[in-house]
Amino acid sequence: MVPPGDAEALACAMRRVATDATLRERLTAGGTASVAHYTDIRMAEAYMALYRRLR
Repeated sequence: MVPPGDAEALACAMRRVATDATLRERLTAGGTASVAHYTDIRMAEAYMALYRRLR
């Protein structure tokens, strides 16, 4: 993560991901694992539960 509005820190972080294969692979694996539970069915159920609570 980089501080909001810090373009230089963002550029540095992007450069690091682009040039560090090990970091890139680790971030990719972590991201894939993080989104695995966001199926279309699960997201629809979550929205329906939210709509019911807001009624």
